[in-house]
Amino acid sequence: MSRLLRAGALVAVPALVLGALPAQAAPAPQRGQAQADDAAAYLSSQLDGGLLSYDNFGPYTDFGGSIDAEVALATIGGHSADVDAIGNAISSRLSDYTDYQYNDDDYSTNPPTPGPLVEGRSAGGTAKAIVGLQTAGLDPTTHPDGNLVTRLEGLVSAEGRIADQVTRGGAAYPEGDFANNFGQSFAVTALSTAGSSKAPAAAAYLAQQQCADTGSFTQDFVVPSAACADPAAASVDATALAVSAFVPLYTDDSSGGGAAYVLTKAVGFLQNAQRGNGGFGTTTGGAPNANSTGLATAALRQLATVNPTFDHYATPLAVKGAAWLRAHQLDNVGSCTPYAAAELGAVAFDDAARDDAVTDGITTASEGQFIKATAQSAEGLLSAPTDPTVLEAAGPTTYVADGSTSTVRVTGATPGSAVCLSTGKVQKYSSITGSVAFSVKAPAKTATTTFTFTGVDGSPATAVVKSLGAKTLGLRVRAKVSRGATQRAIVTGLAVGEKVSVRSGATTKSGVADAKGVFNVTFKASTITGTKTVTVVGQFADRKASAKFTVVK
Repeated sequence: MSRLLRAGALVAVPALVLGALPAQAAPAPQRGQAQADDAAAYLSSQLDGGLLSYDNFGPYTDFGGSIDAEVALATIGGHSADVDAIGNAISSRLSDYTDYQYNDDDYSTNPPTPGPLVEGRSAGGTAKAIVGLQTAGLDPTTHPDGNLVTRLEGLVSAEGRIADQVTRGGAAYPEGDFANNFGQSFAVTALSTAGSSKAPAAAAYLAQQQCADTGSFTQDFVVPSAACADPAAASVDATALAVSAFVPLYTDDSSGGGAAYVLTKAVGFLQNAQRGNGGFGTTTGGAPNANSTGLATAALRQLATVNPTFDHYATPLAVKGAAWLRAHQLDNVGSCTPYAAAELGAVAFDDAARDDAVTDGITTASEGQFIKATAQSAEGLLSAPTDPTVLEAAGPTTYVADGSTSTVRVTGATPGSAVCLSTGKVQKYSSITGSVAFSVKAPAKTATTTFTFTGVDGSPATAVVKSLGAKTLGLRVRAKVSRGATQRAIVTGLAVGEKVSVRSGATTKSGVADAKGVFNVTFKASTITGTKTVTVVGQFADRKASAKFTVVK
């Protein structure tokens, strides 16, 4: 949301102090523009009358998700018509988003006892709707329903906290107030952009919601400036939204400022919350998902524009987060085409959703999850790494048994990008280090098989797997030897360099075949006369031979 706020809209939070920071730097480069463009194209294709709709136990219009998409499209660029369409749609259906009413019936009786009418207006919804109008260049102060900024100001207390306006049976109903820090962050953005006199108080209250011990924010309001007793309540999403709200409020004042302190603490929390694979869960330690990762990555990307110090810490985290997002963006590479053309660019919520789409595509049941995940991930993809790389593939360095499965590790892929194994058209996504492991199956025979892998730039890498099938090897020994004399065994039919062992009685000799596939070994014959057996086993138990000889006096 940083592009919506004026540089002069600053907040002062007295008690929050940070030392001097370097001067502002230029915005971070758009690393993953192509990936963000693909996500934007998918979102654009899902708009219906300027809004995102999908099945959610029936037809559902996602106003909040539409605004998420609008802000992302405006940031990514190239979709001004879509941005305008969303803004106008939000404006024309404002009350459908911000206002609600229902009868609070008592369902403990049969039939239910009719209850009083509950009517409400969401403060967070009102704030987010204003952001939607501002993003499209619409003036919320001249809306047909009245001055929306004034309306939002009326939902902000003297201390700066937003509150839903709810009545039950015509009387005030504070129990129906579900305002939270998500909405508080949007209120800070909306009011600051509008130059509202309530903006400093709203920002100050949000700053005081930051957990004193962790630097995180919770979804629900907490006692201002308190420590967060429950670490599980620390919300990545709430922290990311707060960062996005405070980035434009940063001031390079040598005495520090409220926004500077909040951002410094918040980036520390996000650094600790990021998983090793680059993803973010809803809470610290939670399973990574696209929505949380998208919000956090976008916030970190915005934070990197504040000054070189924040850039130093935030950009590497944003790049890792974007690599995770890219690894969950539906893409076809090389001869691998697991996804339909209309699905490309969408971002899956998690590994399971991405893998299910390979077999089922984006279904009616999963469409809403894909749309919401993509709307909150698209901006974060701008930080996706795209540096040129050289794909390399390394398979087993020794022979494998015919029909067996072995691992080929591909390295040098662009982090998070898809890699295609042409055999069987198997596609997988690389890690944040640009590596990915494939399981390959050797043919059920002796063979040298080349497996070809293709990366996003089209350049191939190959790995060779040499398999050995069952075989009766050749074995020659002298028919008779004296007790304790030297016996020679010559094994033929081996593969070059194949491991082999020769055993007679308690004696075992091992080695590898020469360039002609021959293994020549000597050993002492038994000191006991009689018929003796020599057994040979190649690299695998089904490659063998045996022969007999006689020990004489």
